[in-house]
Amino acid sequence: MTMFDAVCPMDGRYVGAEEETIRETGPYLTIHAEIRYQLKVECALLEAYAELGLLPGNHLEVLDSLQDDIDPEEVYEEEKTTQHNIRALVNVIQSRLDDALKPFVHLGPTSADITDTARALQVKDFVNNVFLKRLVGLEKNLIQLAEAGAGVTQVGRTHGQHAVPTTFGHAMALFVSRLGNRILALHNTASRLVGKMAGAVGAYNSFSLLHPKDPRAVERIVMKRLGLETSPTGIASQIAEPEPLLDLCHAAVSTFSVIANLADDLRHLMRTEIGELTKITRKGHVGSSTMPHKVNPKDFENVKSLWKAFAPRILTLYADQISEHQRDLTNSASGRFVMELLAGCYYGTVRMERALRDVRMNQEAMKKNLAISRDTFVAEPLYIVSGLFRIPNAYEIIKNLAETARARGVTLSDVVKKDGWPEELDAKCDVETLEILDGILDEPEGYRGLAEQVALETCRHWSRTLETLSGSSGQRT
Repeated sequence: MTMFDAVCPMDGRYVGAEEETIRETGPYLTIHAEIRYQLKVECALLEAYAELGLLPGNHLEVLDSLQDDIDPEEVYEEEKTTQHNIRALVNVIQSRLDDALKPFVHLGPTSADITDTARALQVKDFVNNVFLKRLVGLEKNLIQLAEAGAGVTQVGRTHGQHAVPTTFGHAMALFVSRLGNRILALHNTASRLVGKMAGAVGAYNSFSLLHPKDPRAVERIVMKRLGLETSPTGIASQIAEPEPLLDLCHAAVSTFSVIANLADDLRHLMRTEIGELTKITRKGHVGSSTMPHKVNPKDFENVKSLWKAFAPRILTLYADQISEHQRDLTNSASGRFVMELLAGCYYGTVRMERALRDVRMNQEAMKKNLAISRDTFVAEPLYIVSGLFRIPNAYEIIKNLAETARARGVTLSDVVKKDGWPEELDAKCDVETLEILDGILDEPEGYRGLAEQVALETCRHWSRTLETLSGSSGQRT
C-alpha cells in the first residue's frame, strides 16, 4: 500500500505524504505503534510477575528481547484467526516463550487493562516527545514576530471596523499568551493520563488470587515501569476513567483553535486592500491555475480548513465518556480515532509553524491604513477625559463634535483646534491633561496606551516559561 492507496487524507496527502511528519508520528500514532505499546504493557506485566517471584526462574532477558522480536504484522495476521486483537497478541507472545512462561502471559488482566494503558502511554509519549516540541517551536517564532512588531503602530480593529491604535506586536503577543497557556494545558493533561491493571470489572478480582497479600502490587509495579499513574485511588471499571484522555484531547483541540484563529487574522491582514502583512513566495509555488499573478495565503487557509475537519471530533470523546455499567463496546471503534485527532492537531501546528517563518510586516501599509482613520481616534480620549472631570453628558458632547466635523467635511481635530475645547472641559480640566490631549490631537497614532510595553512583557514572560517547561519535561522513547 502506498500513499495513493490511502482513504484518509491524513495518510495520503498530509502527515503520510511527508518524510519528516511520518518520521515524527510513526513511533506513536500508527497501528504498528499501537501494537508495540500493547506489547510493552504485556511485557511490563510479565516483569511485574518476575519481580514478585511468580515466574519460574529468571526470564527477564527473554522478556527484553520480545519487543524487538515481534512484528506487529504477525499480530494482525493472527487476529484474522482469533477475531480478537489482544488474544492475537497473547498468542504471538506465547509462541516466543517456553512452556513454563506461557501460562503467565496475560494472566489476570482484561483486554482494556492492556489497551487503555497502552493508549495512555502512546499519547503521553507523543505529546511529550513530538507535539509539545513542535508547539514550542511555533511559540518561539510567534514571540519573535511579536517582539519585532511591539513598537509598530497598527490600527486596531473591532467588528471589522477601525477602532483605536494598537501595535502589531501587541496583537501577536495576545496569541503568544493564548498559545502558551494551551501548551501548559497540554503538558499538564499529558502528565495526568492514567492506566489500569485491575481486571475484568476493575476490582482486582483476578489479582487477589495471583497475589493475595497485596492484589494492587502488580498494578503498582506495571505503572511504575511504564511511567504512568492510576486514578488517585485506583478505582476503575473494566476500562480506565475516560476523562483524563478527554481532557488532553480538549487541550489539543483548543490549542488548534488558537492556531486557526491566528491563521485567520494573518490571512486577513494579507488581503489586497489591507496588505499589512506579506508572505515570502518560494520558487516554483503557484497561486492560481489560471491567474499567474496570484499569491494566495493557502497555508493559513489550509490550517483553518484542517481545524474545521478535526475540531468537531472532540464530540466523539465526550460521547466516549458514556459506557454501560462496567463496560460496553460502544467506545471501541470510536476510541481508535484518538490518534487521528492528535495527528490532525499536530499537522495543523506543522503547517502554521512553517508558514509563520515566511511572514513579513509591511509597515508602509500599516501607516497608510492607520491614516484612514487617524483623526477619528481623538474621540475616545476626549470622551474619557470629559468623563473623568465629571462633565455631564460627556458622550453626547463629543458625539456632537464628531457630527459637526462630518458636516463641515473636516476632522474632529480641526473642529477642536478651531473652536477650542468644549467650555465645560476647558473650565474643569487641568493644564497637564489638556497638554496630553493636545499631543493626541497633533499625533493621534500615538494614542496606543501600553501596547508596546504589554507586548514585550508578554513575550518575556512566555520565553521564561518555555525555558522552565523545557527544563522540567522528560522524554520517553
